[in-house]
Amino acid sequence: MDLIKYSKEGQLLNLIPQTTGNRDYYKQYCQNPTIVEPTAEDIKCELQLQALDIWEPLSIKADGKIVDQLMSIPKEKWRPYLRREGIMNNREGIALFNYPGISEEEGLSMPEVTKKLGFSPCESLWNEPTSIYKELTGIHKIFDYFSPVGRCYLINLHSGGFFPPHKDTPLLNRKTFRIVGLLSPQDILDNFEWEMEGRMLPTQHRRFYYCDTRKTHRTHSWYDNCIHVIMNIPKTWENVMKLMSICEK
Repeated sequence: MDLIKYSKEGQLLNLIPQTTGNRDYYKQYCQNPTIVEPTAEDIKCELQLQALDIWEPLSIKADGKIVDQLMSIPKEKWRPYLRREGIMNNREGIALFNYPGISEEEGLSMPEVTKKLGFSPCESLWNEPTSIYKELTGIHKIFDYFSPVGRCYLINLHSGGFFPPHKDTPLLNRKTFRIVGLLSPQDILDNFEWEMEGRMLPTQHRRFYYCDTRKTHRTHSWYDNCIHVIMNIPKTWENVMKLMSICEK
């Protein structure tokens, strides 16, 4: 079976075409400057976020029961994450908060939802909790703290699974900032790499980190079932103040 084109169950994958990774922001500016223009609140929030490290540990942690809750998720709930044409990549995901009207199976990645809707919905508007989120009470504390959250999802990297070097929404007018939660046991996380600025970052079990994903980062796992959660938090001054209040340092 060609696992580049088919899932482990033999289903034809909804492949996303490869992209160059470059976004023509200047073209967008010429066509409609408001698309890339930051507001006063954007500038205020981004200036404050610059005071944080690129990988800032937070005081709120996942509950100890989260590992058992993750292991109880049925295998069929995990879906191939953003399979690219012609690329083998052993990674899966589960949507935790979805865009309204999109099913749990369809709402995992932005390109898939964009393909279905015909436009790219803002990540701050993905605010419908999925059935899996409701079962993962071990991470609810930080979600409740920032409620309402935006697009959130689990990533499960298996041995050899990776995300290549990339930036997420590097413009000042990004609508969300990101928090990463590392949920797998420490022995698995010791074989997981999150690299930024040419160095491997600390990865502690049950720890949440603010991550400046505007900057280039990459990940790779050497073990199976390396699970982390990505949270998109609406970038408001209130949420920036909430974030500053739970920084451990």
